[in-house]
Amino acid sequence: MSSHQTNGPVNEKDQAILQAYGVLTALHAVETQPALQTEKPVLINDILAFVKGRTTPETARVEAALGTNLTLRRQYRQLLQNKQLAHIARPRAAHSGDILEKRIGEHGVRLMLKQSKGHEEQYYLILELPEAIASAQDKPLILHANTETQTQRAVFPPVQDGRSQIILSADELLFSLLQDHDVEIDIH
Repeated sequence: MSSHQTNGPVNEKDQAILQAYGVLTALHAVETQPALQTEKPVLINDILAFVKGRTTPETARVEAALGTNLTLRRQYRQLLQNKQLAHIARPRAAHSGDILEKRIGEHGVRLMLKQSKGHEEQYYLILELPEAIASAQDKPLILHANTETQTQRAVFPPVQDGRSQIILSADELLFSLLQDHDVEIDIH
């Protein structure tokens, strides 16, 4: 017997073995190759849903992208300015380390923080609107708090008697963002 391999025609059995070897090699390559992580882009519809206060599976991704992607942040700011109910600019002077209890914005809109008497770590975030604005509001209001690197929002129930409020915990990101002297607040 000769150990010399001939280059003659391949029989059916050899062909099946070669095909099986090819399939196994391809399967091994697929299993051992690191999976490519492709992140779904944040679309303008995702940003619009965020501005309108809708919570979607994309909400956390939109918040993160707004802190890092300047193009998305520019689009977000443009959407905020469109049909904006009120804007509360940055405070003119930095406050002490105490809780910032009141902010007054355009058209007499007031935003106040009051500590809960029953729970020391909870605060009422109260939104007061002047009569001219409050009478036209029968839908939930969305508060957007923005610095250059962070974005948070809160959905308030419809205004009653010129006021709406939610409860915040002192350890929430929105609470700490409202204490930041660089925060700007938009209300829709």
